Amino acid sequence: MTGITMARFVPSLIYIPVTGTCYSVPDPLIRSIYLPPLLAEGGIVLLQIVNHVHRRRQRSLLKSPLVSTLFRDGYLYFALVLTIRLFCLFIYEFADPSLWFIANQMDFPISTYVKRKGKNLAEQ
Repeated sequence: MTGITMARFVPSLIYIPVTGTCYSVPDPLIRSIYLPPLLAEGGIVLLQIVNHVHRRRQRSLLKSPLVSTLFRDGYLYFALVLTIRLFCLFIYEFADPSLWFIANQMDFPISTYVKRKGKNLAEQ
């Protein structure tokens, strides 16, 4: 889906030499980019919940601080990703097309969160 959107996006890319910036006409198909990752993340968190319930019933490995931290960070990551991607989807759906590029930059907090949680996990 991303490839199709990018193929439609590149011909409308215009370089403005006066300001040294690029401009493009937003593609309405860009809304659909956020749906497959949301479905994939939903499936991953569902598998994590099933694993967590299964391990809680067996009482195996839940007393380890590492496993508890991994489960907690997994749930926090899903909440963050769900919030940011739904925010982007709502911007693409309901906001003016001039604001669409703000939503484009909202994926950076996800990578920052992953880096900080990886660093936090290494310290424990």
